[in-house]
Amino acid sequence: MIAKGNRHADGFKLARYMMTGKDGEHAELVELRGFASDIIFKAFRSVHVMAEATKAENPFFHVQVRLPEGETIPREQWLRSADRIQSGLGLAGQPRAIARHIVEMTGEEHWHLAISLIDAETMKARPVPFFKFRLKAISRELEKEFDITRVTNDREGPIQYAAKKNEQQQAQRLGTDKDELRNTIRACWDQSDCGRSFEGALTMKE
Repeated sequence: MIAKGNRHADGFKLARYMMTGKDGEHAELVELRGFASDIIFKAFRSVHVMAEATKAENPFFHVQVRLPEGETIPREQWLRSADRIQSGLGLAGQPRAIARHIVEMTGEEHWHLAISLIDAETMKARPVPFFKFRLKAISRELEKEFDITRVTNDREGPIQYAAKKNEQQQAQRLGTDKDELRNTIRACWDQSDCGRSFEGALTMKE
């Protein structure tokens, strides 16, 4: 299972994408709950109205979930995946929309989950720390639970996280192994769930 997420600024574009998909895809709105309207465009607009009071620039969190080629799961498991992702990101109870996209030529389906980050009680934007790590961890759990192919968390090849040009130049001046350093820092980040644990992991590597 592959779950990728990002904060999203434009609710109208997000709603339109969820309702139409890409060329050659059929889109179905599966669920819309917790919003002030049962029409997705009006619902997402209401989030922007609240976001103006919080000064939040990205009031939505968007997750796309797909399976390895040839894998399928029933709708109930898709919905359970959405529940687990939402709670695992610390966003349980927040308004959400779910859309199902089907590639017309192949029948392959993937799902989109859009969650409001604006807390209606506190009128503050909810944080989503370490969401990449959390989405990977949830995906591995669901693969085991649903008995589907496990997707590796790691990229292939010895250099998992390539250094940028300025970092390469700095590494040459300092005589350090830039690739080993970046991989170590990223490994510490991936295994941490907060700033303090990240700092602790880095300290242990010194």
